[in-house]
Amino acid sequence: MQGRYLVMSVEDIREGLPDSSVRPGWAVGAFLPIDHMRFIRDFEVKEWNVSGIQRNWKSNENSGIEYVSVTNGKLVVILGDEVKKDHVIETERVEVSEGHSILLKPGVWRKYEGTPEVTGLTVRAPDRKDDRAKLDERFKHYVDLYNSIDKILWQFPLTAIGVSALFAGLVAVKSDTTGIPFYYLSAAMFAASVFSFVSARVMWRIWMQHDKVCNHIGTMEARYLESRHMSIKDGYFSTRADEIRTGVLSRVARTPTTFIGLFVSNGLITLAASIHFLCRALRL
Repeated sequence: MQGRYLVMSVEDIREGLPDSSVRPGWAVGAFLPIDHMRFIRDFEVKEWNVSGIQRNWKSNENSGIEYVSVTNGKLVVILGDEVKKDHVIETERVEVSEGHSILLKPGVWRKYEGTPEVTGLTVRAPDRKDDRAKLDERFKHYVDLYNSIDKILWQFPLTAIGVSALFAGLVAVKSDTTGIPFYYLSAAMFAASVFSFVSARVMWRIWMQHDKVCNHIGTMEARYLESRHMSIKDGYFSTRADEIRTGVLSRVARTPTTFIGLFVSNGLITLAASIHFLCRALRL
């Protein structure tokens, strides 16, 4: 019965269970309905006999390692190399006798032959082609979200430097015609210089956090890919790391040095102007 447990005949599994639309031999895996007791995403189990062994070349590069155990008879594992697309040549034969097992790495071309009475068990991770697409889509959302937040954050210091520079310029131009007391002008210029220095520090902090978040996303993707036996170098983030790390600066400068230099120089200029107006106010 199907409830807390399920008893199945190995022979029925090899021949194909009557309640299943999957190929004969497959006992559990992600190919079954999600509400079925035999459904699982993490691995696949196949009970096979001579009629169910794989006779055509496959590399299973998206399935992780494959564990094949022979319970009766003899299995011949034929290994090969792909010399050109869709053309694989045999390079080696490995005999696995009753009571022995073999582990095959992903990406190794293989097919099988066996004695008439051969039976065995195969355990492997499911094909991850669909998972790779879903993973790329997930990390694309992470990157898009981060870039959007990044652009918003950069608006604060950029706006601050623009406002302070504009304000300082207007004050300097109008200082002789407006009749504003010099100590007011000095205070205004000092405020503009403080804006510039604070903005420079904010930009530096944003840059540091930007780098930390990028490192976190990269590490998270690498761990996920490794756990699924996928290649790290093909990850969505990994292939775009340099472009993503520069963020908004990719359109202006590779490092924050240019911007921070402008902020600091603007701060120094407005600070000097505030001292100048203060000296005039005190008639020094």
